[in-house]
Amino acid sequence: MGVSVLEAIRNPDGTVQDFRLLRINDVGCRMGKFRAEDVVGRTLRQIYPATQSHGMYHALLDVVASGQPLE
Repeated sequence: MGVSVLEAIRNPDGTVQDFRLLRINDVGCRMGKFRAEDVVGRTLRQIYPATQSHGMYHALLDVVASGQPLE
């Protein structure tokens, strides 16, 4: 299972504008076809430029807003 730890990056008004990748396991790296040292510390938009149009991005926003994990 690919596992990553993300940090919400907020605008001054508190709106989430992106997520920074803090950690990712080996499986997640293989799934994304990259090395951890190339992506840790970067934002999702930097790694995946079209990320805001994907359903997962909106699911992450829901998690941040609700404080509840995805089921």
